[in-house]
Amino acid sequence: MFNIQEKGFTFIETVITVFVVLVGVTGLLVMLQTIFNSISVSSARLEAAYLTKEGIEIVRNIRDGNWLEYSDNAMWKDGIPASDGWEVDYNTDGQINQISDNPYGGGRFLNIDVAGFYSYSSGTATKFKRQITIVNDDPGVSFGVQAIVLWSDKGENYQFVAEEVLYNWR
Repeated sequence: MFNIQEKGFTFIETVITVFVVLVGVTGLLVMLQTIFNSISVSSARLEAAYLTKEGIEIVRNIRDGNWLEYSDNAMWKDGIPASDGWEVDYNTDGQINQISDNPYGGGRFLNIDVAGFYSYSSGTATKFKRQITIVNDDPGVSFGVQAIVLWSDKGENYQFVAEEVLYNWR
């Protein structure tokens, strides 16, 4: 017979306990998925920041190389065109190659080689595209360099932009 005084769980208590545990586990899994997605986006954003800085540094190296190569100060911007839609890497020996004017539709993906260097010529394709734009060109005095790195991740488009002004201080 049934004894009301018996200790133990009833069916309703068991169902409520299982429900509470499932809600807690589901919340934990959603939180972990959000954390992993945030880590992925943050990692890509950091990599894009380094790639934008590298693009600006390559243009700076072209400018500095012009000072070493030419005695005429008027040649300080040789090989640095005053327009947008350009790509650069360290394997191009100072050459700037034009890409499409549409930053989302054009351009080649950067590749990464086994040594960890980015280029357009060899290595494994990455999800990043880099576009270099020369802005605010003041002939003989300065010009602005804007580097944009574009990438897509899980159906969303991202971009990271960095700008710097380079001067003819020589």
